[in-house]
Amino acid sequence: MKTTVQAGRERAVPRWSAGPIREQILACAARAFVRRGVGAATVRDIAREAGCTAGSLYTYFKGKEELVTALRDHLQTGLLATFAVPTPGGLGFRQRLESLLTRQFEFMKRHGEALMLLAGSEHSQGDKPGSPHRGKYLKALQEWFGREARPGDLGTYSAVEAAPVLVGIAMTLFGMPGSASKVPDSRSVVPRLLDLFFHGVRGAKTK
Repeated sequence: MKTTVQAGRERAVPRWSAGPIREQILACAARAFVRRGVGAATVRDIAREAGCTAGSLYTYFKGKEELVTALRDHLQTGLLATFAVPTPGGLGFRQRLESLLTRQFEFMKRHGEALMLLAGSEHSQGDKPGSPHRGKYLKALQEWFGREARPGDLGTYSAVEAAPVLVGIAMTLFGMPGSASKVPDSRSVVPRLLDLFFHGVRGAKTK
């Protein structure tokens, strides 16, 4: 740990760069959780990852439970932000949906270990049916369908009806977060997911 001397006392200097300090602490917490597991990691472990004292972290978070909640919320916010990315013009509905899902899989691939650990942890109810986090994603997908789908794009189904179908297929194919060691490659899973969503089991293309 990097230290400096001030007024005859040794003081820890956090390894934080310029930028929102809370976000940097959360990044350190994610690394600590991946390294040791959410249940086993302590505030001291997170402080060690950040290169500071545990007391310094308590300036920004009350404790581990608040860190877990804040990190889960931070990652959820990042995932939901993918819905706001403009889609290039001239694309059909399936192509626009493929672009959206690819962004989301790439986000999950970058943060997948932390996302899966948090979702599978006893500290989190973030991916349980009916949970606030699942509900926020589902609502955002329904709103996206409502904006992007033209008449006929979803067959005879409404955006509210179609969104949970897509989420259900994804969860069935790739498992609940926390059940797999890594997020699948978007290049292989997104086309398969879309085939099942648009064509069903008998009509889905196979490779």
